[in-house]
Amino acid sequence: MSQKQSGFEATNLGFSYDGKAILKDINLKINQGEFVCLLGESGSGKTTLLNLFAGLTKPNEGRISWNGKEIEKPSAERSVVFQDYSLFPWLTLLPSRRLKKSRAAMRNIWLKNT
Repeated sequence: MSQKQSGFEATNLGFSYDGKAILKDINLKINQGEFVCLLGESGSGKTTLLNLFAGLTKPNEGRISWNGKEIEKPSAERSVVFQDYSLFPWLTLLPSRRLKKSRAAMRNIWLKNT
């Protein structure tokens, strides 16, 4: 018997950062094959929600699942494509932003890693 492909489901989902609630009591179901857009102001939690769905971040409250299985970590089944490369994962915020501003530095890193 094959498992029905149900898609994403968030139940009583909540996420806080430094004691500030970013997402609270989110209940959402996205069926397999549906196309969904997240719209909202900067800082409203859109990227946080996507990171939770991708398994890049764990919720502080509630449950989030993909096809009936709880999301606990990243998986090849789910991913996030970022709009631009604004941060480099191996650097903290300020060095990452400084590096982005320097095309020469970026070119040198690319040459070094290829």
